[in-house]
Amino acid sequence: MTETAAPDYRGPLEQGVATIVVQTLDGAASVERLVGLCDAAFAFADGMMADMRGKEPPPQPLACAAGCAYCCIGTTVEVTAPEAVRLAEALTQLDDDTVAAILIRAQHVSRLKQQVAAGEAAPELPGGFVCPLLRDGRCAVYPVRPLVCRGFNSYDARVCERRKVEGDADADIRGYGHDHVVAASVLAGIRRGLTEAGLAAPVLDLAPALWIAASEPRAAERWLAGEPVFAAAEIAAPSA
Repeated sequence: MTETAAPDYRGPLEQGVATIVVQTLDGAASVERLVGLCDAAFAFADGMMADMRGKEPPPQPLACAAGCAYCCIGTTVEVTAPEAVRLAEALTQLDDDTVAAILIRAQHVSRLKQQVAAGEAAPELPGGFVCPLLRDGRCAVYPVRPLVCRGFNSYDARVCERRKVEGDADADIRGYGHDHVVAASVLAGIRRGLTEAGLAAPVLDLAPALWIAASEPRAAERWLAGEPVFAAAEIAAPSA
């Protein structure tokens, strides 16, 4: 997504979030604290985005609306381990059939991505893969969707369709920069804080990370104990 803003608060915001993460987890990390940390980070990011829109409104209307799910298609969705744990916990609040369908999709997408990486298969769509959490055009766990998802927006849904569905690499998705920068800064702050608290902070891909968090016994506790339980979901350094 191309930003239409160049804010100067990224560094202080990242540091502030990192400090809170350390204070929350250092010496007393638990699954409950991970869940609470994510909920607090999501609420903070949403609030700051709303404040920025009030102070510096988008120069044109955003095309994003309920039922528009082009942003739920892509090659990767970057999440942290706490976010994966939070998503898995959210699944426990859904009905059994929905959870089963989501996990089947998560496992399928994870395996397909491995095959694509090995040159043995092609993506589901020219633009990538459909998020396993997408159900009937809507996110099944929207209130706890990852930070990357919260920060994504666009002024033109047709451009999103061209890029995400049709795989048109020349389709430049332009959006309101503050949302993206706030989400990216909070995400970076969480990773920085995890590292400072002595925890692993790899960048994870949502589909395999969700599958691991929801299917591996005591995945969250094992990650907190230092086991590289999310190794199969790790991806390269975060995108810009």
